[in-house]
Amino acid sequence: MNMNSNVRSTREEGKKNMSYQYFNHSHLLLSLRLDEGEEINCKACDRLIAEQTFYGCIACKYYLHDRCLNLPRWIKHPSHPSHSLTLLPAPTYPSGSFSCNACGSAANSFSKSCAECEFDLHLHCSSLPSTVLLDAHPHELKLTFESPYDDEKVSFV
Repeated sequence: MNMNSNVRSTREEGKKNMSYQYFNHSHLLLSLRLDEGEEINCKACDRLIAEQTFYGCIACKYYLHDRCLNLPRWIKHPSHPSHSLTLLPAPTYPSGSFSCNACGSAANSFSKSCAECEFDLHLHCSSLPSTVLLDAHPHELKLTFESPYDDEKVSFV
């Protein structure tokens, strides 16, 4: 299946077409629509684009969710309070991948990174809420970044 066969500019539908110059891509990114049944992954988060309208460059097959297009370039994150984390379009390590310091999974997509400490987070892991309430649990659950146990042999990955 040609993944670009049903990707079209919103201009073709008579709508005003927005375009953006993204820091990591040489061409303008246009507002695009995805026809039903087509599947395209976001270049930043590597997740399926489910929204009908998104942004991209058809010629380069470079597509982004609206939320990924608008991510801040730098953030302060509670998991790494010593330094800001920088949005990187690709890992800078010789292997071409990184291991997320939050979940332990490897990736080769965008990350939030501290080059000084070699600390990296998936975009998804960097955007997790600090607290959640679940119907199945009577208390608020808090996201932690360290083991609650004194035993250093216990790991969470």
